[in-house]
Amino acid sequence: MSLSKKKSLNFEFISLNSELMSHNSVNSIQFFPQNCKGEKCQNSLSSGVNSYVFYFIPDKMTWTEAQTYCRKHHTDLATVNDQTDLDELLKTLPKGFKSNIWIGLYRMNAKAPWVFSDGSSSLFRPWISGQPNNSGGYQHCVYTDPDGYWNDWQCTDPFHFLPNHPHIYTDCVLLATF
Repeated sequence: MSLSKKKSLNFEFISLNSELMSHNSVNSIQFFPQNCKGEKCQNSLSSGVNSYVFYFIPDKMTWTEAQTYCRKHHTDLATVNDQTDLDELLKTLPKGFKSNIWIGLYRMNAKAPWVFSDGSSSLFRPWISGQPNNSGGYQHCVYTDPDGYWNDWQCTDPFHFLPNHPHIYTDCVLLATF
């Protein structure tokens, strides 16, 4: 029997560690909610195009060390595209937390554009008044304060940080390829 006459059905569970794959000969991709045991189910991979789940890490690291840690254990340093993302990020902080937190926003030098660690960019930037100022000519990384205001800072200072994952409901989503 030739493969063109035989139809096959493949199911794959999507996990937080999976990467987006290119499907060259897929007729359709559908998402099916599964038993969610009280969790919110969705028929998509995320709650929004730029939505993330954030994780508070109690250790302090430089921006580069934090980025490396996040890429090894999660997805990347926090990407914050809008007020909703920022509100979700701030909810992950322990009650009474009063320290600065690295996010994924950085630039290669004083003339380069600000981009997130994952390569994306956003016009949403709630800077502290007077920032960014690139004081000393070497403030190329960004932290958020516990109130959600951002400041450019030297990348070598250790701060707490927040990795993220795309907001995927792994207990609820089944990928079916036909």
